[in-house]
Order: sequence, then structure tokens, then C-alpha cells
Amino acid sequence: MSNQVLPPISYGELMMRLRDSDEDLNHYLQYMVEVERPDSFAPELAPNRALVTNIPPQPEGGVGMGLANAFMRARRHHKYRRRISRGWRGHRIVSEGDSWFQYPTTLQDTIDHLMKDHAILSLGAAGDELKDIRRQREIVFHMQREGASALLLSAGGNDLFDKGQIAKLIEDPMVGDTAHDLVGARFQAFLDKIVEEYLKLFRKVHTALPHALMLIHGYGPAFPRNGKWIEKPLRAKGIPKALQHEIIKLMVARFNQTLSGLAARGEFDGKLIHVDVSDIGDKPNHWHNEIHLDDRRYALVADRFRQELKKRLPAAPAIESGLNAQPDVPFSTAEDTPATVGQLRERLDDQDFSADAQKARLEWLKEELTKKAVENPAVPISQAEADNFLFGIRQSLELLGGEKDETPLPTDSALHTEAFVLIDGTRPAAYVKDGFIDLTDQRLIDSKWASKLKDREATIRQTIASTGRILRGHDRSQNSVFGTAWMISPTQVATAKHVLEDMGMFFDGEWHLSTDFFVDFAVEAGGQPDPAKVVKIDHVAWASPDLIAGNVHPSLLDAAVFELAPATGQTLPDPLIMADASHTDAILNDGSFFNVGHPVRPAGSWVSDGDDGNENTISRALIEALIGDQFGVKRLSPGRIKFSPGHFPGDARGHIFTHEATTLGGSSGSPISAMSIDGGAIAGLHFAGEFRTRNYAHWVPAIRNALTQG
Repeated sequence: MSNQVLPPISYGELMMRLRDSDEDLNHYLQYMVEVERPDSFAPELAPNRALVTNIPPQPEGGVGMGLANAFMRARRHHKYRRRISRGWRGHRIVSEGDSWFQYPTTLQDTIDHLMKDHAILSLGAAGDELKDIRRQREIVFHMQREGASALLLSAGGNDLFDKGQIAKLIEDPMVGDTAHDLVGARFQAFLDKIVEEYLKLFRKVHTALPHALMLIHGYGPAFPRNGKWIEKPLRAKGIPKALQHEIIKLMVARFNQTLSGLAARGEFDGKLIHVDVSDIGDKPNHWHNEIHLDDRRYALVADRFRQELKKRLPAAPAIESGLNAQPDVPFSTAEDTPATVGQLRERLDDQDFSADAQKARLEWLKEELTKKAVENPAVPISQAEADNFLFGIRQSLELLGGEKDETPLPTDSALHTEAFVLIDGTRPAAYVKDGFIDLTDQRLIDSKWASKLKDREATIRQTIASTGRILRGHDRSQNSVFGTAWMISPTQVATAKHVLEDMGMFFDGEWHLSTDFFVDFAVEAGGQPDPAKVVKIDHVAWASPDLIAGNVHPSLLDAAVFELAPATGQTLPDPLIMADASHTDAILNDGSFFNVGHPVRPAGSWVSDGDDGNENTISRALIEALIGDQFGVKRLSPGRIKFSPGHFPGDARGHIFTHEATTLGGSSGSPISAMSIDGGAIAGLHFAGEFRTRNYAHWVPAIRNALTQG
């Protein structure tokens, strides 16, 4: 497409599109032009004034390197956050470095290739020198926050080639000099300084994260091509072109030898690995320019890193599930999954597991399976699969009914008992219809939730009415759920910060949403869309300063507030009352609550596409037959608090509690209403969870001041 047929675009929209990894990078780069700067190591880009409107004076300092680095880094962060939020269970990696790791154009660099099958938080910026990387002090911070297993570092190239530096690193030439004569004491002094900077950085990382790998690399044998990095400065120094490539080959070889020696130092306990790539790029046509490889060769560099990571990191499953699944949980405690019969009984609220109760449950379950899954299936499953599931449930019930509390649970019973929690009403996720739930549901009656919920009908109806699903545009497909939001003021809703991070970009001190987003307050199972209840999000009123990036940690505040823009004639729901410190004792003494969210279809390592014979999985068809096959619609989930605020390990701020409601992906940001308060009050903002472990929510009395500052 030529510039003449490109429609004009505003500077703000261009920046937003460039930062969004879902947008076509090649298309929007056509609105940029390269800007020549003699002291620049990496490509410079600036908006084309013939095509871009409302360009602020000297954006990003008037140069393209800062601009290009900014939007390319934002694209990578968006991709990383999305991969984590979709259920990634593999290792997390942090990368930092120069343009071999961050080349801000359509050229595919090393990290671009590695990100195809790894979760990498990229901190790199073309133009970074080693001392800059060390002084920024962001590596350890982000590695600790992400729970990273490895650091990938590309550094030293800028120090060697930027600003014509290479000419200063060789000896003054004399007639008849060879490359070995010219690469002498000056270059060794340069290497000594590089080693000092590397050691300061590696020691800091290794001290803070002794378990983490640190992978470094040298460079390939670049070729002079009349460029500002090699040929021009060496020509000005008086070095004939015939000798220039030999000088580069020798410098690169000595640089690699230096890094290899660093990696061999015992003080790093084998965690520092030198990835030798000095043989890649041995022909001139292997290079994009004087110092950057082409796409294919960067793919080879990425493969060298990939091999080292595979060899040195323990195997970990890499699972990505549906849109907006709950963030990963990088830490755990000994109480994650019931290990004994007694712990399981406690989780199931010590219900009746007598022989008669077991028989009644099995008969009910068999009837449900026959009615919903075999005779008239909502989703197709086989009779054999249903029979196998019933057999597993029967075994679990026999354990609960006859074994002592201290009896260990068999490892193969975990999934059946967890499925039992989902389907028997212990932790139900009941559909909302006509603004309420069906209290005649036998699961709610048997589990004794029905009476509590009936007593809170007015509160439940108000919470349901004031809670909505966040939509991108007008896409109402079942799994197109960015999260859940609820009214906290006459015009504002609260949600989770990681939901916002999936919706937009933070740029120039403010949040920019990638497109139009709405809150649908009336999406119910079997219900028709109600345009009067679909309200546009106007802007971000407030957001936690913490970068969530799919991470769950007790130090982070995962919350944000949107300002709504109702259309003419639209009436917003009433704001919900937020609990304060005066409600704390009543809420914690009772411990029970209900949550209203919009779960998406279950996905993850515990769900298989079919009956695969694996005792550690349950087929998606079976789960959907049992808990319903309509997703992205309102559901109400009662539950109980497990760890109260301040008691979960690491929650020094007392702003997190954990709970056991059924909150599948799509419930992020949803309200948790205490049942112990007359008239109702929101005690928590749900933000994360993982099947078979726990769910996390922010304690509203601790964060309400933050929520109301928007």
C-alpha cells in the first residue's frame, strides 16, 4: 500500500495501534518514516507528518528510537500479559538488552522468535549500553515480581559499535599491521571494563535470585557495508577495507572468550551460561545491515537459547486456555489441595455422608447425567464416560462416609472430588435468570445454600443488577469476556487491574483503551440482549500503579475504576455499598458470601477435549453437561472465606483474602457480597483463582479509599 492511499490517522490513535499486539504492525509502520541520526545505534522512526495528524511538538524528544522502543516494548508486554492470563503454566522469563533482543521494526529479532513458544517479559531497548542496563535497576524487580526462572541478556554490542566507538578501541595503524596487531591493549581495556559491569549485574541478580539462570551471548562476525558502525569509522581511522572484517572477527572472538570465562566462574554455581553464536552470520548476505542479522539468522540465535533453556530448566507444562482465564498463581502453601479425608470433609462443610445420603447423591447425579449428557445431551458424551465418572464419585463418597479424618486421600481421587465440589451444590455456580436464581435447584437445597440466599434476596437482586460483563465492541460470544465490573458510584464501576491491562495501553501518563468497550448489565442465560443496559466505558478514572502482567502476588493491588458514559435515555444501576472497618468482625465471623460473575468455558490442564483415560483430567463435555453449557452470562456463586485478610503468607498490607467460590475465568473484577450484613455490603473484589487451589480477592475495607479516589 502506498502512502497516497493510506487514510490519515491521529498521532494518539497511531500510538495506540502500534502498541496493540493484535493490530497489524506492518500496516501502521507505513505511517512512520526513518529518521537519520549519526550517533544512533538502532533504527529511528518518527510519524510521517503527511499522514499523521495532531503530532505533539517533538514527540518522545523528537526522535524515533525512543518512540519505536516504546511501542515495540508495549506490544511485547501486551503479548506477554495475554499469554499469562490465558493460563500459561510454563516458566516465566525476563529479557533485557540491546537491539539483538529489541530491534524496533518488522525485522524479527531473537526475542521475537523466542516469544513464539516462551513467556518472556521483554525489558530490552535498542540503544541500551551495559552500564545503562545495570543502572536502570529493573531486572531484579521484574524477575522477583514475575517469579522468573531465567534472565536472557544481550549486552555489549552498543558499547562496542555505537557512535563510532570501534575506532577508539583499536591501536593506531601502521603499515603492515595485521588484525592481531590492531586488536590489542585498548580493546583489552574495553573488555576489562565490560567484565566489571557484567559482574556487578550478575552478582546482584544471583544474590537476589540464586535459583535463576542467567544466559548471555556474544555476537557474530559482522561485515563492513559502508555503514556508520563499522566501515565508516574504521575508514576514518585509516584501516583498509580488506582488513576490517578480520578485525571484527577477532574482536568478536575475544568478546566471546571473555563471556565464556565469566560463565565458568564458580561464584555463580553454574547458573551463568554463555550461549556461543559467533559462528552465525558467516556470510555477508546473512546480515540485515552492518551489525544486525537477518530474520533467518536471528531464528538460529533463538534456537541456541531455546536449546539451553530446554536442557537446563525442569520441564513445566505450557498451557494456554480461553480468553481471559484467571491469572497464574506463582506461589503456594501446604493447604492448596486436601490431602486427607478430614481436610476434604472440611472443604465440603462436613455434609451428611451417610449411606442413605451417598445413595441419594449418586441417584441424583445419575439422573442428571442421563438427562443432560446421554439421552438428550447439551454436549455429546458417551455412556462409558458417564459410567466411569460415576464410579470415581462413588469411590470418593465411600471415603468420605467411612474413613477416618487422618486417612490420606488417594492421588487418583483428586479430580473426582473436585468435580464433586462443582456439581453437588457445595460450591455451585448458578445461572441468573430474570434478575435472580432458581432457589428450587436441588443442589442449593441439599447444600443448605438455598435458605441463606433466600434470606438475602433483595441484596442479591441489587448486586446482580449492578454487576456487568465487560465487552469489546458488541461481541457477545460466550468466551468474549474481558472481566466483570460493578457499580461503586453513580457513574463508575470497579474491576481488576489486569482486566484493564488486556484492554489498553498506558502511554504519556494516561490509559488509552484499544477500542470501544462496554459494560453489559443484563447478560443472562437464555435472555435477549437489552441495548438499554449496555453502557459504554468512557475512560479510566483510576488504576493501581502496580504492573500485574498476569501475576498474582500479595504485594500487588489488582484493581481499577472506569467512568461510564451512558447514552441519552440510559439509566445506570445503583452503586453497591462497600464494606468498611465497622463490618469486619461480622463478615469474618460468618465467613460466607456470594459472588456475581460471568464465567467463560472451563479450560486448563484439568480439562481435556475428550475422555482421554487420564485420571488427572475431566472431559470438557462432561463438565459442561454437569454445570451447564452457557458461558459469558451471569452466574451467582456462594462460598466461604478461607484465609482472612493479613493471614495469607506475604499479605503484609492485609488487603487480600482467599475463598472457595466457583469463579471460572471471566469472573475477574467481580464483587463479593457478605451475607452477614443486613442490606448487604461488598466485602471483596475477586481478581484471581486457580482450579484445585484457591481464589483471591481484595479486602474492600482495605482498598475502598483507593477505589473512591477516581
